[in-house]
Amino acid sequence: MSEFAPICIYLVISPLVSLIPLGVPFPFASNSSTYPEKLSAYECGFDPSGDARSRFDIRFYPVPIYLLSLIRKSPFLFLGQYLLTRLICLDLGP
Repeated sequence: MSEFAPICIYLVISPLVSLIPLGVPFPFASNSSTYPEKLSAYECGFDPSGDARSRFDIRFYPVPIYLLSLIRKSPFLFLGQYLLTRLICLDLGP
């Protein structure tokens, strides 16, 4: 059991390290409805015509996810192309 002690310690400490920073702001956060300025009209004086915090359509999420994954993969693609070109030039490749 002593050889598993570091693993058990890691399994106990790692969730604490990740969850404590997530929970610390909640006691200090204030409710936005307590401020009357948040519920008043805009600076121009007009009443809002709809909710500013409407739900975002989930159909738009795959596009940024695809672009982020492409950005992260592009250096490896260029490196692979470079290495494959070098292997073909040296007649070592497929």
